[in-house]
Order: sequence, then structure tokens, then C-alpha cells
Amino acid sequence: MRFASTYRCGGSTGIAEGGFGSRSRTCFPFNPRAGIAVGHLLHVAPETGRGADNSAFRNFAQRKKTRNSKDMPAHFILGGARSGKSSHAESLAVASGLPVTVIATAEALDDEMKARIRRHQDDRPSGWRTVETPVALAATLAREATEGRCVIVDCLTLWLSNLMADACNLAEPAVAGLPPALHAERAALLKTLPTLRGEVLLVANEVGLGLVPDTALGRLFRDEAGRLNQMVAAACERVTFVAAGLPLALKGGA
Repeated sequence: MRFASTYRCGGSTGIAEGGFGSRSRTCFPFNPRAGIAVGHLLHVAPETGRGADNSAFRNFAQRKKTRNSKDMPAHFILGGARSGKSSHAESLAVASGLPVTVIATAEALDDEMKARIRRHQDDRPSGWRTVETPVALAATLAREATEGRCVIVDCLTLWLSNLMADACNLAEPAVAGLPPALHAERAALLKTLPTLRGEVLLVANEVGLGLVPDTALGRLFRDEAGRLNQMVAAACERVTFVAAGLPLALKGGA
């Protein structure tokens, strides 16, 4: 039994069509690498904390109490689909007056995603540089975030989707774990953020405000996206939530 994906936005509910003609809704931003059957994940219970690894979140929550603002250079910008979060990040980059590098985590794996990427590129100033980084985000940030430069990461949610592609392949009954690449890359990102220089703008989707996803994998993704957002918000000097194109400062000013 295989699933063919039809929508791939980290901030919106998508449709996955099952091999038996069934259709299920999920907030997991499927891509062709991840669009396969997830029946073996039906016992995942992220609502109760079972079926997911919470150790990274607990450890980070303990460490964040010792941080101070001078160790947190980044600005975290999150919101729902079509909320204006990317546009807000781009306006801040323009206002900085610095040379801009966009670290793009999306992969152009089909015509729809190619069109979405092209639309984002058309909205940006022509002089901006783009670096495509579907997985190795920490290493790319360490290289690109330098004094006198503004870096936009767009977006963390698609990056998480790329890292969770192998969640579909977890062998039964290994439903409690997450792909090793997710643990490694997430830890590397959180370790790297306080060391970055220049101006860093991190964009992510808030996927936890809508309907509860129908599928176990969708619920797992929603929970991991929420955990990632909390960890990144704790590591950033400023956090802004965008709705209907309007930024709301959650941490560190507007």
C-alpha cells in the first residue's frame, strides 16, 4: 500500500490518496520521498507523550534557562500558511541594508513545488543570493551567517519534513523513535544558533492551530514541528508571530 502526495505545504492541511482509493487528510508536508504507507505508525500516541522521543525537548528546556540575550542573535518568524511570514522576513532583510543570502530548504521535486519556489524567487530582489539546503542546515548557517550579512532561512518546517521523510520507513514495532538524521541535525542547529554572526531570520510554519490530523504520521509531524518551534524560539533573541500580514512581537520587541 502506497500513498501518492498531492499537496506539500508545511503550514496547511494536505491530501494523501491511499492505495485502496481511500483519502486521508494530514498536516505532514509530504514529498515524493516521504509519500508512502504509514500504517505501521498507527500506534504512535504523541498526544500522551508516548510514541515520540521527548528527551531532546526536556534537555533543551533545562539548558535554555541559562541563556542570555547576547547569546541569542537570531530572529524567529512564524505563522500559518499565507500569513505573510516570508514577506515579513524579506522586508526586515531589505531594511537591514545588508547583502542577503536566502537559505532555501524546499526541494523542487514536482511541478507544484517548482511553481511555488519560482513564485518566492520572483518576489525577492534580484541581487539576493540563494543557497539550497534541504538537510544540512546547521553547516550551511555556520558558513553563510557572517558579520555584515543578513541570512534568511525559509523555512524550518520544510526542513523538518525533509528530515522526517524516513519516518515512513521505521520498521515495526519501532514506532517510538524518530529518524537518526532528525536528532543529529536538530541538535546541530540548536548548538549552532548561539554562535552565528550577522543578522539571521528563521521562518517557520505554525501547524498546531488547525484540525487534529487524521493520520498518525501527520500527528507525529505536527508534534515535532511544535517541539522544534519551541526550541528555536528559546534560542532566538526575537520571536514574531505573523497573521494576516501583521507581525505580533512575542519576544524581544517588534
